[in-house]
Amino acid sequence: MKFRVWDNRWNSYGLSEDACVMEDGDIFLRGWDDADEFLEPERVVLEMSTGLTDKNGTEIYEGDILKLKHRRLFVVIKEVNFYLQYIKFLNTLNEGLPIGKIETENGALVGNIHENPELLEENK
Repeated sequence: MKFRVWDNRWNSYGLSEDACVMEDGDIFLRGWDDADEFLEPERVVLEMSTGLTDKNGTEIYEGDILKLKHRRLFVVIKEVNFYLQYIKFLNTLNEGLPIGKIETENGALVGNIHENPELLEENK
């Protein structure tokens, strides 16, 4: 699995080859900043790759905000089961759909929930 990691301390993203939550709650990241590191859970947010790409070939991760060709924005979210990813359309009552039911190759990545929170506000 491939993870993108949001670092709350530095307000930036990094990539990790693998991630594991330890019994004490710390998160072990393999390949984080070219090293292996244990981090406290409040410092980072793990976002798993969906394995899908948008129309430009950009990989889609949890927390990404995409725009479909009909101008509808949606955000990739995770539910209780970490391996079952859903999308949530913004500005609708829709509870979400399994991401596999959306044709992501017709959409474009426009941001993410950490670096572009204004996109979430615009669509309330």
